Amino acid sequence: ETDSPASPHGDSSEVDDNDEEDHRFYGDGFSDQQREILDFRALHGAVLSDETDPELTLPAIRRLTLQLERAINKNQELRARYPDTPAKFMESEIDLEHTLHRFVNLSQAPQQFTELAQLDTIPLLLSQLSHENTDVAAIVVEVFNEWTDEETVFNAIPVISGEELDQEAIHTLVEQERATAALIEAVNTMVGAFISNQGLELVVQNLGRLQDDRPEDQAAIFQTLGLIEHLTELRTTYVTELVERTAILSWLLNVIAAGQFSSNLQYASEILVIILQGSPSNQIRLGALGGIDTILQALSVYRQRDPDSGDEIEYMENLFDILCLMIGEPELKLQFLKNEGVELMILMLKAKLLSRSRALKVLNFATCTNHFVSKLIAQKFIEESGLVPIMKVFMKKVGIALHSPHVEHTISVIASLLKHTEPATPDRWRVVNQFPDSGYERVDRLVELHMTYTDRLQPVEAEIAAEREALNMEDAYEEEYTEERFYTRRLTEGLFVVHMTDLVLVYLASEAPRIKQHATMLLKRYGRQWADVCHNVEGKSQRLPNWRGEY
Repeated sequence: ETDSPASPHGDSSEVDDNDEEDHRFYGDGFSDQQREILDFRALHGAVLSDETDPELTLPAIRRLTLQLERAINKNQELRARYPDTPAKFMESEIDLEHTLHRFVNLSQAPQQFTELAQLDTIPLLLSQLSHENTDVAAIVVEVFNEWTDEETVFNAIPVISGEELDQEAIHTLVEQERATAALIEAVNTMVGAFISNQGLELVVQNLGRLQDDRPEDQAAIFQTLGLIEHLTELRTTYVTELVERTAILSWLLNVIAAGQFSSNLQYASEILVIILQGSPSNQIRLGALGGIDTILQALSVYRQRDPDSGDEIEYMENLFDILCLMIGEPELKLQFLKNEGVELMILMLKAKLLSRSRALKVLNFATCTNHFVSKLIAQKFIEESGLVPIMKVFMKKVGIALHSPHVEHTISVIASLLKHTEPATPDRWRVVNQFPDSGYERVDRLVELHMTYTDRLQPVEAEIAAEREALNMEDAYEEEYTEERFYTRRLTEGLFVVHMTDLVLVYLASEAPRIKQHATMLLKRYGRQWADVCHNVEGKSQRLPNWRGEY
């Protein structure tokens, strides 16, 4: 019997791990760092040298482009000659699809994209987005999806590690940096050609032909959404062009309005969040299309049930994020009010489902500004009996020991309700009267929040003081920037809750002296004074312009 030729040692179990003499003859003799460099050159020589896959060279791409042109012409000719006899043009269509598929592999040679943009390749590919057969158009979308995927394209540039780099490694790192810059430029050149040849318009028009309830279209929709996401990752300006030049907002809104949950519906909601982020103009455009009402309708199902899966939870959260982004604009906040958004959020507070905490966030965003619409929303909330459910949420002790947006949103909404009601009015009293009930337990809760978050801030304040001393800042601009950063950090770590809690206490005390007496008594037990609360409101609230005014 003989050993298997797969192993020079025969049975691997018989190999002596300590036999260094034998292992020298079977190792490659390179260090880990040298092996990384060799791997980089071997696997990604297309970027750094002329050793390129024959199928990915520029002459090969030119030949492939000619093949595509011939395949398109032949298919068009046969379709025109035999429009009612698919068997006559089917073979040419299969050949066309096969040729198109070969372009997907060019994602492995992004260094050729600059030259590719100067050929007729991109216009030829885009011409097939309007092909009668949506399967053909789907392949074109797949091609551009792969070409713009950062994970695919920039996979040619791995990171070389090592604490001490020798001269060869340093040289390779320089090559790597240059190659990365060249790839970024090449990809953007290709995308520029894609856009200048009406690629955005054609892709979105093709979406209009697809139906998510048809299995054969689902993959094409997913690929298209992937392409759109990749474009937004490459440059933010592509988002602007997409919205201005296409009907993508209408399409996304129609998909959400259809309401049948699917992975593509979740993806569409994610794309809509990306498009709206940081763009008031896009938010207003969506509002003009009836976006507020559509999103509220889509969310309404979650007042009665929780999402059925993790993907559906993400979808629901995306809808709430869209709503929060949109109601930042006063005119859209008014639409939220008119379309019974306040009533829906109150129903969600009562339902005790996953949607409740998200509804709190929406109410916070809707009421926290000084705009008159925020005041109208606060009044509507009180009028629609929202006080009882929000007080129940307020008394629910969740995550106090940890950072809890749940607490932040709740206390901020209560502060907004007090801010937006006039002193000694029925609405103000309806809020104030929630606190003396049950032996002032809600006042106890306010003081508890004040103490919990004040104590949690102490180590943060100590860290900031030490950092400030170590920095020894001399430049006034640098000092202002650093102090603003410190302040933001303190807000995140609990100062915001302290601000809001103390503001609520002061509002309540101005209307009900007994509440002040009770709070003062509790503070003394903790070694604090009422003056500490007033100091927080009078001094630190100056950093929160939305909260200046009567207190």
